[in-house]
Amino acid sequence: MVTEMQSRKVSVIIPVYNASASIAKCLDSVLAQEYTDVEILAINDGSTDDSLGILRDYEAKHGIRVVDQANMGVARTRNSAIGLATGEYLTFLDDDDYLDADFLATYMHSFDQDYDIVIGGWRRRDEAGRLIYERRMHGFEWETYINIYAWCKVYKRDFLVRNAVQFLDYGIGEDMYFTFSAKACQPRVKLIDYVGYTWTDNRSSVSNTSHKGFNPNLDVLHLLESIKSKFNEPPAMLAYYFRRFLVWYLLYSGRRATSTAFVAEYRRVFSWLRANRETRPLTPFSPQLREEKLFERLSVLVVSVIGRLHLVSLFAALYCRGH
Repeated sequence: MVTEMQSRKVSVIIPVYNASASIAKCLDSVLAQEYTDVEILAINDGSTDDSLGILRDYEAKHGIRVVDQANMGVARTRNSAIGLATGEYLTFLDDDDYLDADFLATYMHSFDQDYDIVIGGWRRRDEAGRLIYERRMHGFEWETYINIYAWCKVYKRDFLVRNAVQFLDYGIGEDMYFTFSAKACQPRVKLIDYVGYTWTDNRSSVSNTSHKGFNPNLDVLHLLESIKSKFNEPPAMLAYYFRRFLVWYLLYSGRRATSTAFVAEYRRVFSWLRANRETRPLTPFSPQLREEKLFERLSVLVVSVIGRLHLVSLFAALYCRGH
């Protein structure tokens, strides 16, 4: 347990949508926190299952705040919740995830200096509780780029409100947009070598289904242009992150696309990258990319080489599974 500190209220924001199977475990993890000056703000986003009934039960028994609304989506729900929260600090928690008991105490202890955001690591478990992956933070600048999730962080609420940092209501990349919008405001950030957030690998969740195949209604370049517009002069790390992200997008979404669609999308996004190329761009093995995994480096390198060697069509024919 961390040492005692001055009590400052933290709002835990939980958007809830059809989470009757997981929301009790999620809420119980917040109620079990060692740090007790906590507001639990659970927003039922038009659930069609028994989520609202469970929330009302917790409201009656434990005094959590429950807001019931028509379905607005996670981005608009979180934006609204930032305004509704009463804590001096806030954090986000997904309705199928949960926190270790010392999560808030550890983060709040890290606000011993005047930081705007404290960032930790996370673990990913499957629905049976088996560990899939764990990511720790070690204090390097590149880690503030690769940790793009809104959760596993605690924010000073005034920083978000004063700079109008919000989520993009677009259907893709809402966490990424929020994280980089905050970064563009030059926050005082502390990275901590601690993992207390568990991300449940829910195979039916939106994050696991929305990027499989190219969606003609969601343009990743619109997302990246929206992020870029937040910076007066985008840093070199951001330009490299865009390349890295587009490689992931092509490999992940393109797996179930047709080879023809893959080639067309490859040419479109790499044309955008060339038009936005830095004069001295970072490469996959640049020393600034501390804590970048070897697989990520090689993925960027290989996909770029495929293009330079004019092998995109051959790669797509072998890789894509669309019909």
